[in-house]
Amino acid sequence: MCVLHEDTCSRPSSAHPGMADINAAVMPQSNSDSGAPAPYVTLFLVRHGETHLNASHVLQGSGVDPPLNATGNEQARLVGERFSREQVDGVASSWLLRARETAQYIHKYHPHTPFQVIPDLAEIHWGKFDGVAIPTDVAKLVDAWKDGNFDARLPDGESAAEAEARAVSALGRYLDEQGGGNRHLVIVLHGRLLRILLSSLLDGVLDRMPIYEHRNTCVNELRVYRRNIGPEETTDAAVLAPWARDAGRQPSKVRRALGRYHFEAVRLNDAHHLAKLDASQAVAPTSLPTPLTASQ
Repeated sequence: MCVLHEDTCSRPSSAHPGMADINAAVMPQSNSDSGAPAPYVTLFLVRHGETHLNASHVLQGSGVDPPLNATGNEQARLVGERFSREQVDGVASSWLLRARETAQYIHKYHPHTPFQVIPDLAEIHWGKFDGVAIPTDVAKLVDAWKDGNFDARLPDGESAAEAEARAVSALGRYLDEQGGGNRHLVIVLHGRLLRILLSSLLDGVLDRMPIYEHRNTCVNELRVYRRNIGPEETTDAAVLAPWARDAGRQPSKVRRALGRYHFEAVRLNDAHHLAKLDASQAVAPTSLPTPLTASQ
């Protein structure tokens, strides 16, 4: 049986042969640390704190706009404290209240950095099921995505491909405007959109959405490198992860258009800042990120 939270139906990673479980993981260091140019940007993609709809297992897309609940505010406070010790050169969020409230906890420690709301980084729209206790229709939809039908959608809703198109384009514009000189940029957004973006940016296709888990206020750190190539010079091979190239997959048009950027994961679904909160609530403790082997 699929387990659904805000926006996802999670299956074990074994449903995707050859795809490693990369949750709460520190990625191996790349050769980019050895004399190569510094990243264009260090990018932090952060999920918003919990809302009462999260806690009630109600579907929460861009069609509903609740504030953080008490737990969500504490999660946001803790992730804000975490970033108080980090270099931060810009903070952004989607327009939805839960993301903006979380982002403000981070921005208050860096008040002189720009704060930007990016509408196209809102959560996927679940159509008529937004704000509804998670129905079986959503499990069927996510199964369709797992089968490669990324144009599938709920009635009056948005497909994964449509969400990718707007979000990847918006991220590209933000990097163009705010990036350079290894600036550290933090963006607060949403669970399903994180799955879409991480799969698109790191793999070049949406096939790996199911493996990108996302606790509330988890931090995903990416190094972003800029290539001196134009859209007409971008090849599929430059965008796709090796497994996707070997499988003969093709990136979407919008992902290929972002080929001027190369993304490397440093850490994913990192929520060690919540360890004390977990202990106080007597839930399973948050594990520190664990290293991966190079083959993963």
